[in-house]
Amino acid sequence: MADHKPQTTPWGYRWRSSETFILATVSLGIMRSMFLWSFIIPLLPYMLEDRIGLDRNKTQEVTFLVLADTALTSAVSSPLIGILADRWRAKRAFLLFSVVLATGCTISISLARNLYIIFIARFLQAIADNCMWIGGLAVIGRTFPASHFGRVMSVLSVTVAVGTSMGPVLSGIILENGGYWAAWSSAFVVLSVDASLRLLMIERPPQQPTPHKAPSSTTDPERAPLLSRTISTDSWRHQRATPDPDPNGATATAGTPEKSGLAYYSYLFRQPRFTAAITSYVFCAMLIASFDTTLPLHIRDVFGWGSAPAGLLFVGLQVPGILLTPACGWLKDRVGTRLPTGVGFLCLVPALWALGVPGDARFPWASGDTQTGMVLYVVAVVVIGCFFSPLNGVGFLEATLTINDLEAKHPGIFGPNGGHSRAQSIAWMGWTIGMFLGPIVSGLLVERVGYGNLNFIFGLLSLFFSVVAFSMLSGRQKDQD
Repeated sequence: MADHKPQTTPWGYRWRSSETFILATVSLGIMRSMFLWSFIIPLLPYMLEDRIGLDRNKTQEVTFLVLADTALTSAVSSPLIGILADRWRAKRAFLLFSVVLATGCTISISLARNLYIIFIARFLQAIADNCMWIGGLAVIGRTFPASHFGRVMSVLSVTVAVGTSMGPVLSGIILENGGYWAAWSSAFVVLSVDASLRLLMIERPPQQPTPHKAPSSTTDPERAPLLSRTISTDSWRHQRATPDPDPNGATATAGTPEKSGLAYYSYLFRQPRFTAAITSYVFCAMLIASFDTTLPLHIRDVFGWGSAPAGLLFVGLQVPGILLTPACGWLKDRVGTRLPTGVGFLCLVPALWALGVPGDARFPWASGDTQTGMVLYVVAVVVIGCFFSPLNGVGFLEATLTINDLEAKHPGIFGPNGGHSRAQSIAWMGWTIGMFLGPIVSGLLVERVGYGNLNFIFGLLSLFFSVVAFSMLSGRQKDQD
């Protein structure tokens, strides 16, 4: 009889494969991607004018093109990366590829002496970020139980906000006080920490849940998993036990053919909750991105405020979301996404309408030179920041829950490696499309109908999406035996 060598457990397996460490690794990776995306914004004028020699009159146009290049690449490449990610059982390779590619792109951008290198590097960096988001969220989706998804997504939403806001602040301060290369050093420190965690993380492989049987006394304790994959802890098949695999190699249950290619996307978009979540997420991203274009110009024209007040207003827009998002995540785990998302959109309606009042000629009592107008605008911004919190992550959360529910009802319907990556790629594509369209749509509407009417239109759309959320999104997740 052949000798069997005992299986050796990797060093630190228990904590390296723990839910906490996996969440920390994915969260830092997502924060790193948002950090590098926004980090370059304060550096671009110096890079374009001093290092490349671009005419100052073209700086604004080229800056927009560089940011648009990243957004468009993310949107277009997301479905393809989702398909590739679902073909590999282990998503850790995608995460490692992401940090290696992002490091190479960061080095190339920092050394760039012509526009072509910047555009090519940002193109590849968008692909690296997609790999991080799609692969990371797929790992999260099959590591955590469905009852924890709300809190997990709230943590990820906080890291997105921190990375997005910290990037330009840090690069701007260091550039002014320490110089160009000192600013880039902070980016390489973040990349180094990210790479270290990726190498340490041990991904939990997807496993078929075991049927409800009494534990066998002959089970080898050396080969037993460190964490039991029961219905309460296994999120990849979190609701029902999956039947034993078909000895003939079939991947879907009888009468339910495997969904792949266009059939996968067609089937997914026929699920009302999924379609409602993605369209709501696109509008949410548009709404958030519109502030980047409209807020600084509006407060300059109406109140005569400069960059410092604009920065404080953006803090007022983002900090409430960072503080309230964990509580909103806990609430989503308790009652589902329907109620928090619906209430969030509904409460945005009066806040958006109030935001458009100061400076509008139809409301002379709130003109730019009155204390009432100034206070009303600041309060409206802070209130809007508060009610962005329940909207955070709704696309990614519903994508994960939809896939879990469909796989529980029809085991193997999305193939042996599941369909999480493709679903998450759609959610990420929706977010990037919204972030791309937000500044364009809001800028055009301000020129055509004015700032007040822009916010009135956004308020009506928020009212519409509150009805969509109340009608179609998920209620409380019920545990099943």
